[in-house]
Amino acid sequence: MKISTLLSLAAFLCLIWAVEWIVGVPVPDDEGSSSKNSTQDQPTSDHQQGFPFRESNDSSHYIVVDDMVITRDPSRAGMVNAAWPNGEVPYSMAMTLTPQQRPMILQAMNELSAISCIKFRPATREDTYNIEFRNDPMNQGCSSYVGWQNRKNQPVQLSTMCSKGNAIHEVLHALGFFHEQTRDDRDEYVQIKFENISPGFENNFKKDGELYPDAETSYFDVPYNYDSIMHYGKTYFSKNGANTIEVLNNPDAVGRGDNVGQRDFISEGDMQMLRQKYDCPDVPEEPETGAPDEGEATTAKPTTKNPMCQYQPSLPMCKRK
Repeated sequence: MKISTLLSLAAFLCLIWAVEWIVGVPVPDDEGSSSKNSTQDQPTSDHQQGFPFRESNDSSHYIVVDDMVITRDPSRAGMVNAAWPNGEVPYSMAMTLTPQQRPMILQAMNELSAISCIKFRPATREDTYNIEFRNDPMNQGCSSYVGWQNRKNQPVQLSTMCSKGNAIHEVLHALGFFHEQTRDDRDEYVQIKFENISPGFENNFKKDGELYPDAETSYFDVPYNYDSIMHYGKTYFSKNGANTIEVLNNPDAVGRGDNVGQRDFISEGDMQMLRQKYDCPDVPEEPETGAPDEGEATTAKPTTKNPMCQYQPSLPMCKRK
């Protein structure tokens, strides 16, 4: 091979490295870039039939349930043990994300930071773990592992069809939360119509204790939440268009039964669970002064007593005097 050809190849590789460095922090992935064990959250809902990761259900390491990948390691699985250390989440953005997706993802992280003590920051080469937002062109869903996996480039898959609400939903999975309708106490609040569920998707409706008996789970004394951004809609995975979830409108639940499956806002119950899980102080910390670095998620200062009203002023709790 001619010297000029080698020099051209070297220059090309350097150019690729430089572009990746500018566009996103290139954190090496010591477990490979395969999305085999990712989870799926279909745009505008969690309903994702035919996603390509269902074979991982039989894995000795992971349980794949709809848009959740749950590790079988009880020291990391579940809502209690899967918390990110000190509530700090390093993140990177893959080159496959579009220019439109990047600000949407930052906004999703901003909203979660504004209602909690979670701190998102760009990952560095020194970080031993981080989440990586990616847009796999072979995967049109939205997906995430459940909880901190203590690995580099823990994937959060967001296709161009995924909304900001989908992004928040997936980040909450990454922060360690399951779906609301899989709570062990759900039968008091909803009825699962198994006869209407598409064959092969029954596992998506199992309770937390059925999915993974060894996981340490907690609901932090927060009532069942019909408004949760983590709740399925009434017809998810229906084989005939009929409801797979019937809302019982239990007065002990919070929220409205008509809201199940919404991806428009972070509910008050979602906020309470997140803040209790990460032992947040009563009032969100004040944002740091000074301009943030470009591309960095920041903590917005709430403009009302309820920090959610900074982003969702039309919510009923934001109109209370």
